[in-house]
Amino acid sequence: RAYVLAGKADLALVPLRRSETLYLESRHRAALARSLIWHAQVLGSRMRYGEMRDVAKRALSEGEATHNPAATGDAHRALGVLATMLGDWPAASAHFRRAVAISAAAGDSSGVMTSTKYVADVALAAGDIATAKRLARERLDWARLTDDANARYEMYRLLANIAEREND
Repeated sequence: RAYVLAGKADLALVPLRRSETLYLESRHRAALARSLIWHAQVLGSRMRYGEMRDVAKRALSEGEATHNPAATGDAHRALGVLATMLGDWPAASAHFRRAVAISAAAGDSSGVMTSTKYVADVALAAGDIATAKRLARERLDWARLTDDANARYEMYRLLANIAEREND
């Protein structure tokens, strides 16, 4: 995780693979699920989409097997991001909506808002301006309450894209 957060994703692959081996040996499946999410993100950042898909699906399986809603929701979000990158909007929508539902059921407002950002992006891509605008405003309100500057920026940017789409 330190390599990823420091912007050195290439260096993260070796310890991620090693940690996977250790988690498998120790039968710590919940930790394995979380590690696989990071691994999928790194693979996606390297445009290794087939591997990203496989690792995210494994994370989903491990998250479901250990009844870990955070890992399960994150895995659906990773699969949704991949579907978005590949232009598969129906699959992206299904994964993001599942991630929202899982986070909501677990009481994870941050997970709900993170996934909602993607649902809004998909709505805009599908031409559902009203839904995209409503979700962007909801997330913007949440970002203000939580003082999340990055989320505020993302939603202002999305609202600007919506305005552009409306010729405003």
